[in-house]
Amino acid sequence: MFIRWKTEDGVRCRAVLVDSMRTLSGPRLKHVGYLGSFKENNLAQDSTRAWFWQNARRRLDQLGICGKITSREREKIEAALAQRVPPIAPEQATCSGPGHSRRFCDVGCESALPPTTNIVR
Repeated sequence: MFIRWKTEDGVRCRAVLVDSMRTLSGPRLKHVGYLGSFKENNLAQDSTRAWFWQNARRRLDQLGICGKITSREREKIEAALAQRVPPIAPEQATCSGPGHSRRFCDVGCESALPPTTNIVR
């Protein structure tokens, strides 16, 4: 298994997990799962990398539960992802930037918490 990086319009980069299979007609790539995407020009932002890793890890969890990847394969996949998209520590994660959504934020920022309301009766 390996990561196939696809670039769309020279801007958005997608990570797809594929497996190489040999058939009678020659080698073929089997799509195992989509892992995530990011815009190349936003990769320097911590929030972009945090969002990518959040989604990639969630997808890897799903693939592990389904039995499509082992824990050893997952370690190799995460190492391959880290070569292209450097992971960030949770304390470095900021929740600012274009496209930030409180709904999907789970990096531990204050904006991820629902607002508190005082109901006066």
